[in-house]
Amino acid sequence: MSNFIPAKNRLENVYFLYTKIKTPALEYEKSAHPDKDKAAYMYKEFVTDVLVTEDTYKELKKKYKTVQSIKSVREFTAEEFETTFKVAPPYEAETYYVLKFSKMAYYKNDEKPSDPPSVYGSVNKIKDRNGKPISIEVEIGNGSLGSLLFKEREWKFGGKAGLSLDLRAVLIKELVEYASSDAADDFDFDEDEDFDFEDDAADTEDSQADEPVESTPAEDVDDDEW
Repeated sequence: MSNFIPAKNRLENVYFLYTKIKTPALEYEKSAHPDKDKAAYMYKEFVTDVLVTEDTYKELKKKYKTVQSIKSVREFTAEEFETTFKVAPPYEAETYYVLKFSKMAYYKNDEKPSDPPSVYGSVNKIKDRNGKPISIEVEIGNGSLGSLLFKEREWKFGGKAGLSLDLRAVLIKELVEYASSDAADDFDFDEDEDFDFEDDAADTEDSQADEPVESTPAEDVDDDEW
């Protein structure tokens, strides 16, 4: 069953894996910026991997044929999934599909920090359904259940053009608290109230090769978007 809501650029009831929103992670094959102050955000990205169903992946692949992050889906067996993410798959499947959504933590043109994606809880935007506080300060562990909003962004750079899906916001329905370990985080599953998690997520698509010169500032998610 697909959990992709095209009209809202929303993915519902996905499991979050390797999520770095409170503290951005270094972009692939990048080293820390030599300037101590800029090192906190330069060459870094806000990022989350999400487990989606096969139907959801196929629908995204059909709609976003040229988007690199969708083309770069990672496929796992149950054993590979657990070995990689240190958490058992939340449901039975032959193949598990994991997509990356991200947003640059800095503006490329003038090297200043950009706003992080928004983080909400499914209950009054401040708690998950089990009463755990949710905010930008919370470390989201592997297996957490929720929804994700992304934003389509066209870019031109170095004589090329393309489309990226920038991570815009996440809504946490069931938090698996982050446990410090070698690999990723931890998570759980279930569903929540009728929040219309709308087109408010920025998935700085795979920040590969040619990204736009500048990122789009974060936007607040309106109540009617959830």
